[in-house]
Amino acid sequence: MWAIEAPGGVRLLSTADAGVPAPDRIAVGTGAGEVVVYDRTTGEQVGDPIAFAASWAEVEGDLLITGAADADPSDGCAATVAAYRIGEAEPLWEAETATRASFDGEQCAPAPHDIAEGLMPLSPGGTPTVVDVATGESVWTGDEPAQALAVAEGTAATASWELGPDNFSGYDLATGQLQWRTTAAIESSAVIHPIGSTLWMTTLIDDVRDLHTVRAVGLRTGEVVTVPGEKAEFRGDRVLTFVGEPTRDHPAGRYAWAGDLWK
Repeated sequence: MWAIEAPGGVRLLSTADAGVPAPDRIAVGTGAGEVVVYDRTTGEQVGDPIAFAASWAEVEGDLLITGAADADPSDGCAATVAAYRIGEAEPLWEAETATRASFDGEQCAPAPHDIAEGLMPLSPGGTPTVVDVATGESVWTGDEPAQALAVAEGTAATASWELGPDNFSGYDLATGQLQWRTTAAIESSAVIHPIGSTLWMTTLIDDVRDLHTVRAVGLRTGEVVTVPGEKAEFRGDRVLTFVGEPTRDHPAGRYAWAGDLWK
C-alpha cells in the first residue's frame, strides 16, 4: 500500500476500464498544476513532474499524453494536447484540438483521447486528423470540417456537426475514402469508447435523472445498434448496461454485452 500527498491535493488522471489490469504507471494531477507519473506497484515517482494543468492523461509505454480543458465556450472550444517523454520537461509535440460545446452550451465537452495502436484523434483548426502519438505526425487528415472522435481497426470516426442528423462518418485510414455515413444521433458531449471494431457511445438525454442512450456503431460498416440501458460501464471486453425503468421488452436490471459486437 502507498499514498500520494501533494499541496492542493491530487487527482488520478489516467484510468483503465473496470475489470482490466491497471497500467504499470499512472498519471496524477496536482493542485500545483503539474502531472506526475508513479509506478503503480511501488508508488515511486517516475521522472520529474511536468508543468501542465491537465484534465486527462494517458500513459503509453515511456510516453505521457495529456490534455487540458477549455472551460469557456463563448469564444469557441479548443483544448491543448501534448506528449512528453516521461521524465522530460519539454514536450515531444503539442497541438490545439477543436472540441464542441456541451449539450447545454455552458461548457466545452472534453476532447476524445482514446489511443488505439499508437494512434489518437485530433481536430486542429476543426480538421479531423489522426496522429501517431510517438511523433505527433499526421497519418490521416480529412477533407471536410469535422471533429475526429475515435480511431480503431483502420477507421477514423468523425462527426460533421453542420451536416445535421447525418453527421457521423467513417474513413479508411489507408485510402482516405469515406466508408460510411450514418445517423447515430450523436451529441457533442457524448462519451465515446472504442472496443475493437465497435464504437460505443453514451449520450445524455436527461441530466436531471442522469439518463443516457447507449449505442454501438460498427466501425467497418457504420451499422448502429441501440442497446437497452440508461447507463453503461466498460469492463474490458464486456459492456454492462443498466435499466432502471423497465419496459415491455426489457425488465429492470443489468445487461451484459460483448464489447466488440462486430468481431
